[in-house]
Amino acid sequence: MSNLAPLTELDAFRALLPGDRLTLAHQLAGTLGPSFRPLVKLVGQEGLAGVEHVASGVTFVAIPGGSFEMGLRDDDAEEAEQLLGHGAALEAQLMVVEAMATPVRRVALTPFLLAVSHLSSAQVATLTAGVVDVDALTPDNAHTFQQAASGFRLPSEAELEYAGREGGALHFLADGARVYSTSGSWPSWEENGWGVTFLSTPTWAADEWHDSYKGAPSSAVPWSSGKRPSVFRGGLVNAAEDVVVAADVVLGLAAWRGRFLPPEDEWFVGVRPALSLSL
Repeated sequence: MSNLAPLTELDAFRALLPGDRLTLAHQLAGTLGPSFRPLVKLVGQEGLAGVEHVASGVTFVAIPGGSFEMGLRDDDAEEAEQLLGHGAALEAQLMVVEAMATPVRRVALTPFLLAVSHLSSAQVATLTAGVVDVDALTPDNAHTFQQAASGFRLPSEAELEYAGREGGALHFLADGARVYSTSGSWPSWEENGWGVTFLSTPTWAADEWHDSYKGAPSSAVPWSSGKRPSVFRGGLVNAAEDVVVAADVVLGLAAWRGRFLPPEDEWFVGVRPALSLSL
């Protein structure tokens, strides 16, 4: 897969001209086999290469490898206070995120495919051969999806945060805090610069819950012992409609994490699959 070498590093991919990126999409589809076809257009404002899974119609963007500082960084909190103003409610929300998303660490990622949107019920059924046929999954269903979706998997927390930060540059998903500071509302149509939509609405990660990042891996592999997942990313259930006051915007931080415990097991969360790439 040496012809896909530019995907190994984000900076190398960014150096490619648009035509070379489209060529990369064709090469990627050819390598993946007849189950995939290349997208004829680049994805997102930054112009990432993409492919479509033929049977399900799921569109995937090819996320280049790289590294980033994962967790609630000092500049995340500074961005929140600068754009949203100081206040007790905002500080309390930031303290909650700080407790569960520190210590900050540098994480290295290899390239992977990520679905640009949550799956529909029909797409879930196609990828799992009918074993799961709903688009809002319980923890048990999410575990079953990961076992039944041959070749596909749930993305790790690190992969979702990396995609949400667009490689590390952003503090808030889809730069939502900046949009809120000028418009008074969360982006009504949320698509980030990499073409990934609605990352701020709950989506399953493959990881199990840990109260903090103490002892977390420095790679993007799921922090899991193989049990059912218990972590979701995206704290705005209905995205724009959930943002009422400035403190709510904190739920749109790229570093924000959600935990599943009874009775929250009754919640239902969307799924966007990932696929590892061996370059």
